[in-house]
Amino acid sequence: MVAADFHFRITCTVRHLPLLIRSEFAGRGGKLNLVEQLKAAVEVSQRVVWAVLIASITVLVVEFYYPDLFVGLPAWCLPSIRLMVVFSAVTACLPIAVWLGHKSQYLGRWFWAPIRRNKLRYELLSVDLNELYFLCRALVEGDRVTWLKADIPPTLGLLDKGLIEEYSIPVVVGDGTSSYRVPMEVWRLMIDMGEFRFSDHDQSRSVLPHGGNEHQVVLALPQGHPAVLAWKEIHQSG
Repeated sequence: MVAADFHFRITCTVRHLPLLIRSEFAGRGGKLNLVEQLKAAVEVSQRVVWAVLIASITVLVVEFYYPDLFVGLPAWCLPSIRLMVVFSAVTACLPIAVWLGHKSQYLGRWFWAPIRRNKLRYELLSVDLNELYFLCRALVEGDRVTWLKADIPPTLGLLDKGLIEEYSIPVVVGDGTSSYRVPMEVWRLMIDMGEFRFSDHDQSRSVLPHGGNEHQVVLALPQGHPAVLAWKEIHQSG
């Protein structure tokens, strides 16, 4: 008698599960087809999904230890419960997987950020005098967007080092210049680094945007940068 009642409950639960899901979304109107039932099952609340998962696993555990209780059930009943376990497990774990994916991206950025900053700092300290001039010109103008000729060595060198990037759709004007932008990460590093501090900001602001002779330009550049120090060493020894 107990086994018969157990069989009846298991069979009714498995058979009427699609009806329960359909009633959950009956407010949407119309009769749901198989595809709509599957979509509704995916969208069902996490509480219902976890309840189905726990109940299905419980039935399979009971069937493993007490197989006699399941003798006489319809042939489709246990396979349907196994399918419910798989389907509900995937549905229940999907938000967790999405959350872990977002966290892994955050952890990846957190892990690689210091390495990337150190690489960019190294590249900023290794630029030559011409590349330094273009970076500092943008810095004193307070504008990350700068206009450079696309085929000259300083532009190519800064692109290769990752210190500038093409800005939007490059527009080539009559003199062959295109728009580039200093990435925000590089911009912040230049502001924070002592090697990019101007000795006389007013002089740098008056000279760098308009240019001048080599000596004037070098004096307007940050005097603590390795490229400026190397230039001074060469000219003082000469």
